[in-house]
Amino acid sequence: MTIKLIQFEKPIPIVTDSWDWQRAHQPKIIECHEPLVNAGFCPERIVASPEYFNQGIGGTTATTYSRRNVYRRLVLAANQLPVGYKLVLLDAWRSNEARRNYLNY
Repeated sequence: MTIKLIQFEKPIPIVTDSWDWQRAHQPKIIECHEPLVNAGFCPERIVASPEYFNQGIGGTTATTYSRRNVYRRLVLAANQLPVGYKLVLLDAWRSNEARRNYLNY
C-alpha cells in the first residue's frame, strides 16, 4: 500500500471567535431531493449499526439510510481499506424529528 503525503501551501487558520452553539443547532437545511438508500446493502465492506435507534431516540429508524451519492462515496472509501477491515456506520440521514430530539438528549 502506498501512502501519499499532501503538503498544504497555507497553514490551517486558528479561529479566535467563540463558538456559537445557537447557530450550530440551527443549521440551514436545503433539500436536494436525492434518493435515500439503505446503507446496509454492502455488508462485506460497511456495517450499518443504528445506534441512535438502539438508544431509543425518537425519530430514528432501525435502518440506516444515507443519500445515494454519500453511500457511493462510503463504498469507495470502504474498498480502500485493508483486507479484513470494514467501515462502521452509526448514523447518516436524520429525520427532522430526530434532529429536534438530539437537542434534548
